[in-house]
Amino acid sequence: MAQATNLIISEEGPVKTWTTSADNIFNLYKKKLFNAKECGSSSGCFSGPYKYPSGSNTSNWSTRQDFYNLVLSDGVIIGFGGDNTEFKSSCDLNVAISGDNNVCQIIVVDTNGSKKPNTVGKDTFMFILTEKGLLPAGCQNNNTCPGAGFGCTCRIIRESSVKYM
Repeated sequence: MAQATNLIISEEGPVKTWTTSADNIFNLYKKKLFNAKECGSSSGCFSGPYKYPSGSNTSNWSTRQDFYNLVLSDGVIIGFGGDNTEFKSSCDLNVAISGDNNVCQIIVVDTNGSKKPNTVGKDTFMFILTEKGLLPAGCQNNNTCPGAGFGCTCRIIRESSVKYM
């Protein structure tokens, strides 16, 4: 994802100049993530239910109309969109579930596809696209892991483990 982001920036210019709607970001990445299968915006790449670390269900990405999804050749699922579909050319979204501000777009990654556990912070992680590029969610909140796990991606990468569950 980081390499694809850097390629897109080299061709399209700084993120702040992109149209940051979910469908546009999806199309930019789709061109760079070779052999990815397009799943559209509600046709079911994500096969929930997805759970928070507490065990309660999250929203089901397989039925959300505001996510655009890809499956990579190794089975990794990537969803673009969510709460920022109404922003067409701005990076001013504040994402309460991760504690991040000035977000251009939300990207959710399920590292093992439809295989279980389908749990936020274990196999499902949030990244944010900002004017600075692609970042793990939660880096702006000092690794406090808000949002029932969505804001823990940064902490997990920094600590190389899941120590908070």
